[in-house]
Amino acid sequence: MRAILTISAQLFDAYCITQMAKLSSEYYHLVPQSGYAYEKIRPIDRIAMWNQQSGVIQNLLEYEMIAKILAGAQHRIKGLNIMLKFCKKSPLVSGEG
Repeated sequence: MRAILTISAQLFDAYCITQMAKLSSEYYHLVPQSGYAYEKIRPIDRIAMWNQQSGVIQNLLEYEMIAKILAGAQHRIKGLNIMLKFCKKSPLVSGEG
C-alpha cells in the first residue's frame, strides 16, 4: 500500500511540475520578459516569483486602463471640436441673428 502511495505521489509531483512548466511557458509567451535573451527562464514555482509577476500584471492592467481613458478623451476632443465649429458658425453666436 505504501509503495502505491509513493508512486501516486511521484506521479502527482511530475504532473504538477509539467503543468507549472507549461503554464509558465504560456505566461512568458503572452507577457514577454526583458533580460532573458540568452538565458533560460525559470518556471514560476515560488511565491516570490508569483508576487513579482502579479505586480507586472497589475502594471499592465493599469497601462491598459490609462490607454483607454486617453483614447476616450481623444475621441471626445474630436467631437467637441466639431461642436465648437458648429457653434461659431451659428447666427446666435456670430452676432448675425
